Amino acid sequence: MTTTTVPGIVHEGPLAIQAGKSMLGTPSWIKQYFVLDDCMNLSFFRADKLKGQIVICHETTVRLSDSKPHTFELRTPYVVIQAQAKNDTDRDGWILALQKVIQAASSEKRSETFRKIRGKAQEMQKTKPTGNGTHVFLANNQQFEVDVRYDFKRVLGQGAYGTVVSVSDSTTGTDVAIKKIKSVFDNVIDAKRILREIRIMKFLKHKNISNVIDLMRPPSESAEEFNDVYIVMPLMDTDLHRVIYSQQKLTDQHIQFLLFQLLSAVHFMESARVIHRDLKPPNILVNAACELKICDFGLARTMAEEMEKDPTLYVVTRWYRAPELLFGCNRYTSAIDLWSVGCILAELIGRKPLFPGDDYLEQIQLIVDVLGQPSQSDLESLRDPGDTEEGPAVRYLRDLPAKTKTPWKDVPQLSKATPLCLDLLDKLLTFDANKRISAEQAIKHPYLASYHSQKLEKCDRTFTDTADLDESQEASKSAMRAAICKEIEFFRQY
Repeated sequence: MTTTTVPGIVHEGPLAIQAGKSMLGTPSWIKQYFVLDDCMNLSFFRADKLKGQIVICHETTVRLSDSKPHTFELRTPYVVIQAQAKNDTDRDGWILALQKVIQAASSEKRSETFRKIRGKAQEMQKTKPTGNGTHVFLANNQQFEVDVRYDFKRVLGQGAYGTVVSVSDSTTGTDVAIKKIKSVFDNVIDAKRILREIRIMKFLKHKNISNVIDLMRPPSESAEEFNDVYIVMPLMDTDLHRVIYSQQKLTDQHIQFLLFQLLSAVHFMESARVIHRDLKPPNILVNAACELKICDFGLARTMAEEMEKDPTLYVVTRWYRAPELLFGCNRYTSAIDLWSVGCILAELIGRKPLFPGDDYLEQIQLIVDVLGQPSQSDLESLRDPGDTEEGPAVRYLRDLPAKTKTPWKDVPQLSKATPLCLDLLDKLLTFDANKRISAEQAIKHPYLASYHSQKLEKCDRTFTDTADLDESQEASKSAMRAAICKEIEFFRQY
């Protein structure tokens, strides 16, 4: 996260960093050119190509190291590097510059820390042991009954399905998040969505997708009667929506890094034949190092499900909804997720939604105002095969005044974006889903050239565990309870 839009250089020069061990078992060192800027980035280059970037945050530390002469250690919550300068004077210059940037990051964090401490004092309740390996605490007036290994720290938020808290895991020594979902089985469709989310998060093992660490039910309630579920997940600092609408500025490098991770996750989901269907900034979690994880898979579907029956059209939050959904197309693919990625990219650049329609007709109007009137072939792509009748959205579109495409650079909120960024945006936001760029193609676009050396992960299997998740089919509460109980048993036995 940064404090200015255009970064200024605080310190720069060559450093050798330790990179594993040689074949002889001795540490090997690679010389690279480092640039520290006042946006709290430490970027490193080799042969004039950006090879990586470390985000300096309030938790970063720097100290002298005795691994080799003229070395220092830089430690963030997510990476530790040993760096060797050319002499002690150069090393001391790097340490002073890094301390200056760390201090700036700490100053930004201080007011937020005071607020969190006050909130923690209000929320913290004395935990009460139950005698069966769990303890009870209150958070947001919700009673949590979890393993004694999880010590309550603070409330993170309240969502549609439950309260999320931060806890310290005494077994692993790490902080994690626990989401309590109350009264899971009061609504069978909601229970199916929760079950779907659990299964997909278990299945998709990717660093940019939130995963299930642990799964619990209150042991004081039997397997046949329990109503609450606790999902333990990796702890992240915030979500992308809060970042976008905060005072923290984003550089083009930050946007590239966030976009690369988002596309990597979508590419992995594509390989597993999973469509998220609700990609938006609140469903993208971010930490202090700008690392992200996609979450909230309750509305996700497999591509096989979409081909077998009429899918649900009104899924993606309207502002991020692809044209094929707005126009009522009953067959769609993971291309709808790529449209959402394009909308998120534009929002990262302009710090406001690109198409904030109040209803689906205004949504179409806003899209046409930028993309122009769709061609006849575009309109054909928005129909299901064999569908000869025009829907209300198409009729509305034909009644609109003719509109030519607005050059992306002339869209006010995108005026500061680079030409390469706008070219990628153009390929993500196309009417015809068949012409829309794929996640893999987007990652290979020149705008993300800094990450072209990164290996893309693919899922080696497709997600198929959906037989009991069809929301159009009736299911009993006992059947849903048994299915979720089976998922819990994957992690623990009661």
